[in-house]
Amino acid sequence: MTHQQEKHLNTGYGRCLPQAQVHLKAPMSVRMMGNMNGFFATVAAAVHKHNREASVDDFVGMGYPEYSDRQTGMLRLGNSVVLIGSEESLDKLLETDRLKQYRFGGVRPCIEPYQVSEDQSTSAFCRSRKNERNLPGEIARKIRRQERRGRDTKNLEIEMALALGKMEEADLPAGFIPRAYIKESFFSIGDKRMAFTTKRVKEEAQDYVRVSTYGFSDPKAPLAIPMTPRVEHSPALFG
Repeated sequence: MTHQQEKHLNTGYGRCLPQAQVHLKAPMSVRMMGNMNGFFATVAAAVHKHNREASVDDFVGMGYPEYSDRQTGMLRLGNSVVLIGSEESLDKLLETDRLKQYRFGGVRPCIEPYQVSEDQSTSAFCRSRKNERNLPGEIARKIRRQERRGRDTKNLEIEMALALGKMEEADLPAGFIPRAYIKESFFSIGDKRMAFTTKRVKEEAQDYVRVSTYGFSDPKAPLAIPMTPRVEHSPALFG
């Protein structure tokens, strides 16, 4: 890519036009193999590439309609992603190679009008840099620092196990609250950790919405994601 082309790649926030939406559900094979991180990361990468190259007035937003704080780890996100934007931008995004692989029986997901009923709860998904700073390398540096000072590293070692996926929140010692993971969820795109928090949004605030190149909301102009009741499955199948 030339220097001239690089200058035209978007960074930061752009406007999202909440006119249409499309739901992408992880295939049964992905869920049974426990590769939900791969599913969420692939969708996020597709959204990121689209928004980097799109008009700053036509970004696509992203959220997790089945999100639940009552679950742990990747189970919090549910099995689906909703993409929201203009019909034109969603149509273009669905034709990318990354998203074509998630068609069921070769059928492309339907683009539907974006709407939120009066009795439907909504949330915005805002990227959290705080969690992204707590990567294994950073935690390892904290452990070495504490060891040099002769201080206990037990809690940091637990956080390291969480960061490396060697421990689930359900396995934490009684009373232990990991600082980096309170009310946050994350997945990885390559070596980049994507973390986010949820925020309640009023429907009437959707006149002007901004999202990042990764599709997460600007906290000052958040995109309302319509939440749907989750159909819980057996952890033996989808844990």
